[in-house]
Amino acid sequence: MLVGSGTPTATQALLLARTGDEVLMARDVPVSSQAALILAGANPVWVTPRVEGRCGLGTGIDPADVAAALAEHPQVRTLHVASPSYTGVCSDLVGLRAVTDQHGVALVVDESWGPQLHWHPHLGASGVSAGADAVITSAQQLIAATPPLSLLVLRGDAFDVTRVAQAVRMAEPEVPVVPLDAQNFEARQRLAQQLVSRVTRSVEVARLARSMLARVPGVHVLSAADLALPVDRLDPCTIVLEVNGRGLDGSSAERLMLENHGIRVDGADARHLYLVIGPEDDVAAVRRLVIAVASLGSWTGPARRKAPDPLAILPTPGEQAITPRDAWYAPAESVRIERSVGRICAELVTPYPPGIALAGPGEVLTTATVAWLLEAVACRMHIRGPSDPSLTTLRVVVRDR
Repeated sequence: MLVGSGTPTATQALLLARTGDEVLMARDVPVSSQAALILAGANPVWVTPRVEGRCGLGTGIDPADVAAALAEHPQVRTLHVASPSYTGVCSDLVGLRAVTDQHGVALVVDESWGPQLHWHPHLGASGVSAGADAVITSAQQLIAATPPLSLLVLRGDAFDVTRVAQAVRMAEPEVPVVPLDAQNFEARQRLAQQLVSRVTRSVEVARLARSMLARVPGVHVLSAADLALPVDRLDPCTIVLEVNGRGLDGSSAERLMLENHGIRVDGADARHLYLVIGPEDDVAAVRRLVIAVASLGSWTGPARRKAPDPLAILPTPGEQAITPRDAWYAPAESVRIERSVGRICAELVTPYPPGIALAGPGEVLTTATVAWLLEAVACRMHIRGPSDPSLTTLRVVVRDR
């Protein structure tokens, strides 16, 4: 079915369709999925992606970690993962499907950052090809849809289609839910043929961009080998550039790209620029991009690969003391971050890199988490979510009097 208001509504509908369940959820899901937990009142059990130390980026959800979590929480009936991640890293969906089958758990794949995977024969496994029970993907990125349409694909009987459709209608009563059934088979077939052509072209342009950017001195194009992953576990249309070899950080590079060349990148952190090659990009656009990157900063010599970053090792999340919904609506106060240890967090805290939530609503803030955040602030790391961007304070649930 087509969901007119995008991925957040589709995620919320799936959670509402299985009310009362504990949900096993990847720690690097989009913020919209975190919001869906609050709206649906679901109780999350978290599984954290492993992180590659030198790049400081997540390498996807490991099936062994999911198996361990399910053994500890046998009441869980649904696993939500985001694949690929915003850095283009795909989880081992085939391995995850095997684990969820073994435990009788539904697999939900948020494919918003990689809708092209299903439409090219040489890319990694998509949620549909891996046999996921539900897949949420972005139609907007493939067909430039307005409003931002998402495509929600259900397989088998893990989810009640009628109940999911009702949940979507409640969330977006003014937008019709469009079932993709046999009545519009010919239209779907024509669209599929167009998508294959568009995605094939995007992949070819992305590979050209990677090749040209790799020749720019002081810039490193992240590869699957850098993350110790198979080639098909990295989406070629998402390009991650290390720019420190040009003598500046990613945020400064992002600003210069926009101010000097009118190029808006898809994201930045202390070390990287994030670029997404889409159907509208062509060879001319790649040339402009390469010229802009080559003009950044200055190159002083061969870039050296950094030693493992201690901040790449994320502390284990604190206990989920109350649900995200209860924490969101509970009375809250701002306290100095040093005094937040042992308190229940009332907001979402996500450092970039690696784009994995470090603390969320309803979790107990631990000594390790607070120490990590203090070090991250000292390193001027970008942290998304807190009401106080400086992280001098954190919002916590007011203690019972």
